[in-house]
Amino acid sequence: MPKCRLCGKSGLFFRVNDDGLCSNCANKQRTPVSKPIRSVKQEVAKQDKELSRLLKAEEAYDNDNDIQQLISVYEDVFITQKSTLNSQSRWFSLVDLYLKAGQNDKAWAWLNQLSVQHPDYMSKIEDKRYRILNKEGRFLDAMLSLMASIGYAEGNAVPLAYYQTYGKDKFLKSAPALIKKLKWPTTDLDSLEAMLSSSIGKTQFKYSTLRDKYKKFVESKDA
Repeated sequence: MPKCRLCGKSGLFFRVNDDGLCSNCANKQRTPVSKPIRSVKQEVAKQDKELSRLLKAEEAYDNDNDIQQLISVYEDVFITQKSTLNSQSRWFSLVDLYLKAGQNDKAWAWLNQLSVQHPDYMSKIEDKRYRILNKEGRFLDAMLSLMASIGYAEGNAVPLAYYQTYGKDKFLKSAPALIKKLKWPTTDLDSLEAMLSSSIGKTQFKYSTLRDKYKKFVESKDA
């Protein structure tokens, strides 16, 4: 399975170039001609220092189990210092740390920030939202986030191709549990799948289309 050597992201339809980089990392590796070499070196040195801080904090956590201290280091690096460190695994590690510490509001706020800064990771962002909402018992919203996480597709996959070969099966396996919690008839699974499928174009997933259709579907149940 293809895997980016820099950010570690991988997937069934994930693509990397000859240097082993995904398109996102490859673009970030390109240095504008006008940018001074010294500035580039300073940025790289800064990122190395930040990564070292995170690694040391993670090692300390393994010994003392002080999750708040680990969270504080992550927050300082990514939120206060606004690090440009390109490590999606650690971006989402902060989400998991917040959840483990019972700080769901902070996890949600960080996901919102990631959605603005890194919209190419919306599939994983929506998957995290789905898991939070499901855990909190907000099943109506959880269903929408579940569908969105599949609609956006993973990695650099083409949404429609991803859905037809992998996403549809994933939805049909995950949705029934939510349908049961919502006390909807099992026949709604086909309606929801059709709703999701119709929101996915050949090259683009249309979240607004899915959201509007889902809103009408929910409203029809309250009528």
